[in-house]
Amino acid sequence: MGLSVTLDDVTDDIRSSPDRLLVYGVEGVGKTTFAAGFPSPIFLDLEGSTARLPVKRMDLAGEPYSIVREAIDILISEKHAYKTMVLDTADALETKVQQDVMLRGGWKSMSDAAYGKAYDMAAEVWRSHILVALDMLRTRRGMDIVILAHSKIAKFNNPDGPDYDTYEPKLYKSVTPLIKEWVEAILFAAFEQTVVGATRDGDKGKVRATGGRVLHTHHSGAFVAKNRWGLPPMLPLDARAYLKERAAFREKNPAILYLTAQGLIDGLVEAGKMTAEEADKARDAIHAVRWDASKLNVVIERLNERLK
Repeated sequence: MGLSVTLDDVTDDIRSSPDRLLVYGVEGVGKTTFAAGFPSPIFLDLEGSTARLPVKRMDLAGEPYSIVREAIDILISEKHAYKTMVLDTADALETKVQQDVMLRGGWKSMSDAAYGKAYDMAAEVWRSHILVALDMLRTRRGMDIVILAHSKIAKFNNPDGPDYDTYEPKLYKSVTPLIKEWVEAILFAAFEQTVVGATRDGDKGKVRATGGRVLHTHHSGAFVAKNRWGLPPMLPLDARAYLKERAAFREKNPAILYLTAQGLIDGLVEAGKMTAEEADKARDAIHAVRWDASKLNVVIERLNERLK
């Protein structure tokens, strides 16, 4: 019996794909406004959060899960110019999924099903349907995915010391790890605070809001967060600030630069400014320096000059 995968299938090609991120935070901090600053967004608005924002949206607040899934399928199958899909919010979608599960199971509440069966069914919808569909948006339509969620305070069972409270996305315990593992970044949006009146004599002072709004990108004991892109620990809650830092990472990332150079070569060929033979030589050249960001940036600069 032959193997379907062999050592001939091993590759060192550099690949990149659209972003997957979860942005969660307290009520009214500005999550929706933040997401509106992403490139060409379309909102799946499940709460009516975008009503006062000039953004493209599908109003799905009063619709069941089946209609939400149909909306995602439309974005997958039909041609469009949207570059970012914003799910607003994950916890609202979770409610719709649970309502669908209860309807199918004939239960009045999720707890009516024995042994947590209803919650397991809901988690399976996320695992096998929702996240798969969002991946199809990325691979087929090249769309960045921004998932918004509210926050909740949860008890963290600390194996190394005392338990403590922490902010985390407002989702059921079987759904949270699925989304956390799927996304590349978890960003916590919060009102900026400062401590005033603290003294060396032990007076802890008082916490006061500064009026600013920030985005935490690194994990701490106070909140869940992560990112794979070398973002600063804290940013202003402003899409421009985030996208600037994200772009800076791309400029240093050989994987992104390599794909950019490939795209420029293809563009030169299509524009009739590079022959097929020249393109093959150019591809060999960038492949030889595919791990060197500085050399790839030089190549990209030269290709851009030729494309003008």
